[in-house]
Amino acid sequence: MIIITGQARIKTDHRDAALAAAAEMSANSLAEPGCLDYRFWVSASDPDSMLLLEQWQDQAALDAHLAAPHLARFVESIWPTLDGGMDVVRHEVADSRPLS
Repeated sequence: MIIITGQARIKTDHRDAALAAAAEMSANSLAEPGCLDYRFWVSASDPDSMLLLEQWQDQAALDAHLAAPHLARFVESIWPTLDGGMDVVRHEVADSRPLS
């Protein structure tokens, strides 16, 4: 499994646009083959801090996602709403199970 995490600061006066872009991106991505999860969160203590968690079945699914037209549209719509860029990190998971 491949997990992608992201973190970004939202411009306060662009928050609604950022959340709308994130909601559309989540819906489009969750419909893709191999997408196990795709969610954005806003911090309870800092409403201008956005987090992203993606889970992909394999690299092929992630590669297809990276080539998807809706990803390009998302980048175009989200970028002006951010205060700086988005820090995105790829994690490859060899094993996953309940903690307890």
